[in-house]
Amino acid sequence: MNRTSGEITSVDISTIDIAKLPHSAQEAIEAAEKGDSLYALIFLERAIRKRNDPLLRSYYGYCLARERQEIKKAVQFCRLAVEENPRDPVLYLNLGRVLLAGGMKGQAIRAFRKGLKFGREARIIQLLQKMGTRKPPLFLTLPREHPLNKLMGRILSRIGMR
Repeated sequence: MNRTSGEITSVDISTIDIAKLPHSAQEAIEAAEKGDSLYALIFLERAIRKRNDPLLRSYYGYCLARERQEIKKAVQFCRLAVEENPRDPVLYLNLGRVLLAGGMKGQAIRAFRKGLKFGREARIIQLLQKMGTRKPPLFLTLPREHPLNKLMGRILSRIGMR
């Protein structure tokens, strides 16, 4: 979206191989999943103007984050999609991916876990496994971010006791 008017900005398509562009929403989603997010972005940009679909908006946000690094806008698109259809785990997958791209790992993990509540999405499970799990805080009565938990965790890790 354009920051001032709320309109969707266009991509310079002079460098794009038009024959490779997806012809349907499904092809655009498949292109995004395969890593061809620029091609998907171009199609989705046009498609969401015609069809206000949460899945298309979610993938548009994901492609926007990957191609243009416009994380704030991408998060907005993905959150709108989730608000419209809160029971679709794929929408949470894309929201989590965008949050990860923006360095918001904690929020991304929460989005992934919430998505799993609505269905076993293999890509969410794979991402969570790839990210790893954290050990519980040493002092359970204190928040994880408390300096004592952080300091003791680092010390015990360095001496090999954690």
